[in-house]
Amino acid sequence: MSGSSSTIISIREARQKRLKKKANLAGIVTEFSFPRKSAGTDYVSILKIVDESEMHEELSVHMFSDRIEDLPLVQSYKDFIILYHVMIKEYENRPCAICNKQYSSYALFDVNSNTPNYTPYQASRGFVLLEQDTGYVPRMWQVSRYHDMGAGNSEYIVSMKNLAANQHFDLICKVLHVQEASRNRWMFFVWDGNDAPPLSLDTKYKDSEIPLGIEPVPLARHIICQFPCVGTVLRVTVDQGLKDIGLHFKGIGKWVKFRNIRCEEHSGLWHGLFLPSSRIRFLSENDDSVLQCKRTIDERETMEEGFLPTWSTPLPNLTVVDYPSLPTSTLMDFLTNSEEV
Repeated sequence: MSGSSSTIISIREARQKRLKKKANLAGIVTEFSFPRKSAGTDYVSILKIVDESEMHEELSVHMFSDRIEDLPLVQSYKDFIILYHVMIKEYENRPCAICNKQYSSYALFDVNSNTPNYTPYQASRGFVLLEQDTGYVPRMWQVSRYHDMGAGNSEYIVSMKNLAANQHFDLICKVLHVQEASRNRWMFFVWDGNDAPPLSLDTKYKDSEIPLGIEPVPLARHIICQFPCVGTVLRVTVDQGLKDIGLHFKGIGKWVKFRNIRCEEHSGLWHGLFLPSSRIRFLSENDDSVLQCKRTIDERETMEEGFLPTWSTPLPNLTVVDYPSLPTSTLMDFLTNSEEV
């Protein structure tokens, strides 16, 4: 535990006593945005953090830098951050912390180790962990390991089976793949086990070529073969001029909560959009919202008609097949089949 000489104060104290003053903070990162261009000349990203004093009321931290690569990129669930000389201000009638490139510094620490790691995986230029604050590394490591961070507010969560065009919503999903769609424009391939509603295609075959996907270049077969065979794989585009963001993103294969994204129709296909106000929240495999998705997936895999889209009606009893003993397959089953057809 840190001693009384530590320069770091609690989030509660920062809110109550340090308004319009600088403070040193330490907190678990619950949510983050991708870096983007600010209204001025800098780049900005926003983190949400909690600590022992405020486990259920997050503090927003606005990070500013003149170089996009200097902004934090959180790697995993419950990583923690140490912040030096951040200004506590009011923004939209709520206290927040401002990390300024001129006088502030930060360091991100990994909690996925058996013992506390005093070496940050990312730190701003000029960050030096003060000797009297070293006790905060094992302290935050312990808090991270023994306190679960939930999915947060569920008011705006929508599953893929209930997607609607031009609606802002939150999505609990698993990130299957990330690839660059064009220069500094990245595409996330996400899935929650449900099927998105069908869309109509308002065009004639002779008028134009009908696209088979949102991505400009078809995915390699070895990538498609890793995708689930049941449920929609939604394409979500991050179009914020982010160089190499997909290469540094460590969430592939993890369950996340996308906050405040939007969907639109694109040539009969669903297309998700990551907005400047959107956020990402890493989730635990044992989070209630994740377990609910997994239960839905397990039920579909065990049900005889689980291969059918979740929006479809059951097969009529009049349907007759020549080989009733054979399992029913989806198109993805054929696309991912290793045997030559």
